[in-house]
Amino acid sequence: MVTSAELSLLPAEERERLRAQPFSYPSLMGELPHGYWSYTRSAVIGHGRASFERAVAQTLGWQIHLRSGIAVAASASEVASEPPTVCRIAIPVAFLRFSGVARIVEVIAEPDRGGFTYGTLPGHPVWGEESFVVSIADDGDVSLTITACSRPHAWYARLATPLVRWLQLRTAERFLRSLTP
Repeated sequence: MVTSAELSLLPAEERERLRAQPFSYPSLMGELPHGYWSYTRSAVIGHGRASFERAVAQTLGWQIHLRSGIAVAASASEVASEPPTVCRIAIPVAFLRFSGVARIVEVIAEPDRGGFTYGTLPGHPVWGEESFVVSIADDGDVSLTITACSRPHAWYARLATPLVRWLQLRTAERFLRSLTP
């Protein structure tokens, strides 16, 4: 069982340092760069407009991460409240804890879609982007879709590439379960 993690605010000096850093990966528009792989996972997490609005608010409030056991230190308690939002996440893996830093690339605020995409910054063990999008279909089904495009960067991540990919997929499944009632 995964227990909830904590949300904290980044100190001002770290927040400004992260905002000034370039992204750690090349543009991911168009063809996938050599060495990168991608995946998409999706699940129905509710039904109806109230469920959609609640899921979007939870997504923008870091609840997908926190309910998956991933600690978040961010520049703001909500993704869209202080652009550009930056964060440091700490992912528990067995008895270890891996940290990475990211900046919000896009906030999605549409009538039937809401969420965000973040991109890695230098120091993150994996380079790339990940998005968390909640949508509501015409029939009222509310879905969460996780999409990622990345490649291992740190020596230990490159050494264990198959394990890193397995852990990413496992974490995506935890993310999907995090908003399921």
